[in-house]
Amino acid sequence: MYVWYYYSDGDDMKVLKYKKVSGSKYSLQLDNGDNIKLYDNTIIYYDLLRKKDISNLDEVCKYNREIEAYYKSISYLNKKMRTTKEIRKYLEDYPSKTIDNTIERLSKEGYLNDQQYLKVFISNQIGITNNGPYKIVSKLVGLGFDKDEVLEELENYDRSIFISKLEKLVQKKIDSNTKYSGSHLKEKVLIDMINNGYDKKDIMDVLNNISISVDSKILEKEYNKAFKSLSKKYKGNDLEKRILLKLVNKGFNYNEAKEIISKGV
Repeated sequence: MYVWYYYSDGDDMKVLKYKKVSGSKYSLQLDNGDNIKLYDNTIIYYDLLRKKDISNLDEVCKYNREIEAYYKSISYLNKKMRTTKEIRKYLEDYPSKTIDNTIERLSKEGYLNDQQYLKVFISNQIGITNNGPYKIVSKLVGLGFDKDEVLEELENYDRSIFISKLEKLVQKKIDSNTKYSGSHLKEKVLIDMINNGYDKKDIMDVLNNISISVDSKILEKEYNKAFKSLSKKYKGNDLEKRILLKLVNKGFNYNEAKEIISKGV
């Protein structure tokens, strides 16, 4: 952002030369030796091409700053949809009145629409992410929306949509397990799904309705790790007990753990 210079009332200043610097921005050389940068909107609004003189430079610069805030916001919005809160944050270096005027103009012209943003955001979150309802609410509240407003919009979606997504995510976690015992796997999935924004009761209901069978190779791998570590210090019956304790603490079935120890030790 370039620096604005404000002048007190005095003699008119004449524009000696215009030079286009970028896009719709021009550098104006004044007869007092100064150069100022103005947008073409400002030049046209104050009829500077015809008049060639500026009697109220302070006013012109303030108006131009609003034009700058508007153009910067348009560029920011062209990258993706934004909320009013995001625009306010983006323009935080501008005077509050300039920010308010810019937001009002963007809203009137249809560039800024929080209600549309809310609908599109929820639709995208449900369609292309693994996020559950609680996480969606949290994200939107962080973007400046009222919690009740978000919950009301979410009511337009059948709860079964989230349950179906949850079931698929849980099943995928179970199918890809190469490390955890049954009980530890459940705990891990529960924590992951809570962090993804799903309801704890819904997660437990899904877990209780899914058969979790742990590949015997996982138990064998954990047994080998425990044996390698503990056998350096313990032998015989003492070693068996310590390996059994370690496997049970990791959530493996007592009888299955005892069986593999009896085969391995």
